[in-house]
Amino acid sequence: MRKWLKGAFFFLLFLAARQAFAFEGRAVFRYTLPADKTIHTDLYVMGWNVDIKGTVDGDLVVLGGIVRVQGAVHGNLFLSGGRVEVTGPVSGEINVIALSADVNTTCQQCRMLALDTEEKGIVSGDLLEFGVMVYSKGKVLKDTLMGGDDLSLAGTHMGKFLAYGKRVVIKGIVAGNTRVTAASSVHLSKKGFLMGNLIYTSPSVLEGKMKHVTGKIIHYYPPPRFVGVLRFPWIYTLLHSILSAVWLIVVGLFALSTWLKRPVRIIMDGMLYHPWESFLFGVVICLTVPTLGVILMLSILGLPLGFIMLSLFAIGVYVTRLFVSLWIGERVLGRLEHHRPPYWQSLPIGVLLFTVLTSIPYLGVVFSLITIPLPFGARVVVFRRVEKQRQN
Repeated sequence: MRKWLKGAFFFLLFLAARQAFAFEGRAVFRYTLPADKTIHTDLYVMGWNVDIKGTVDGDLVVLGGIVRVQGAVHGNLFLSGGRVEVTGPVSGEINVIALSADVNTTCQQCRMLALDTEEKGIVSGDLLEFGVMVYSKGKVLKDTLMGGDDLSLAGTHMGKFLAYGKRVVIKGIVAGNTRVTAASSVHLSKKGFLMGNLIYTSPSVLEGKMKHVTGKIIHYYPPPRFVGVLRFPWIYTLLHSILSAVWLIVVGLFALSTWLKRPVRIIMDGMLYHPWESFLFGVVICLTVPTLGVILMLSILGLPLGFIMLSLFAIGVYVTRLFVSLWIGERVLGRLEHHRPPYWQSLPIGVLLFTVLTSIPYLGVVFSLITIPLPFGARVVVFRRVEKQRQN
């Protein structure tokens, strides 16, 4: 369990360490490691489109949008992005957090957390898959743990199989004991064979070929309240929080590595040095702009302008998460280090704290409503003060 947590939160931790900032200068739109090139140390990459065709002798860490790993990695693999594909051999462990993950290679251990996960390779250790649509079609030499909504197990699994989900379909071979907890149903297909015992908790009896179970079959009927718990409503919230945090870090670091660094810093100065004034101006803007947009949309001539105004305001509300996260990170680290920290340290810490605060019931909504006006008003405050200095 400790190794899985290490893999899941590694992306936030390594960014906060000075010695881990090895990807400086690699925050690009597209990064490609050629097939004829070898990296003889750990490689850290951040980009929208990352394609690894060469060889990495150390660990490989990637934050990106579309991530493809086709070359060999002679260490551990840590990936996060929208679409992640791994086809090259990996000597160590594979850890993936993504919207969609497809792993078809050899590795020691494999851990995946995504909305849509699919494993088709050879895992010499344990396999852990969590998501909404979870598939395993490869060969696992040790235990397999799956959790999510729709679970499908194919291939060959030499150890124990544990599954927690809504619907579980077994199409492969399991050499060890199988324990399944399902909120809806458990199905054993014609190609499924269970060499050990089958213990399953489900409101319905086992569907399919019961004769393909060599050991004992034990069925538990869960209480009605427990069935609702098994539908894993928390897994969607967890996935949304983790993926949102990772994407916010990627977008923030990419923006702060380009020409957007100066505008972001201007707004941050207003939030850090004039928070109350920024908040008051921000409240006025947040009340005025949507109201004016709605009024414009009531007329035919003003409809396009009102739509554009509301759309830009909605984008601005989303972007405020970046500024608020930076503000939190700089406030916390500034008190600890007694100086203004660099953005690549304050952003991950701020995103982590922002995600935790906004996840608290009721308090998270209040916190979001209070912090949304800050970035809107900060730009106005800085502009007004600069104009006053010029006049004086």
